[in-house]
Amino acid sequence: MSLVLYDFHGSPCARRVRAVLLEKGLAWETRLVDLTRMEQYLDEIFPGPRLYPPDAWERAQVKMWQAFELAMAKEFRPLMYRSRTPRLARTGL
Repeated sequence: MSLVLYDFHGSPCARRVRAVLLEKGLAWETRLVDLTRMEQYLDEIFPGPRLYPPDAWERAQVKMWQAFELAMAKEFRPLMYRSRTPRLARTGL
């Protein structure tokens, strides 16, 4: 059986899956996907309810807020991990 891991740069979920695959000694192929494009593709292919506005200006504003949220998450994720790691080490999780 051939395993394929669909990954997105910085994905904590894919990171956990890679750790399991490594621990189990399993081989896999990684395919990087752009999840922002996947959202847009799914919104266009499957009709309702629409997630993106039909107006180009409104759609650009949505994408601006998505980029802002992604940048904020990228900046704060290491801080969150750092604040949680000592507590998890103490509890044995």
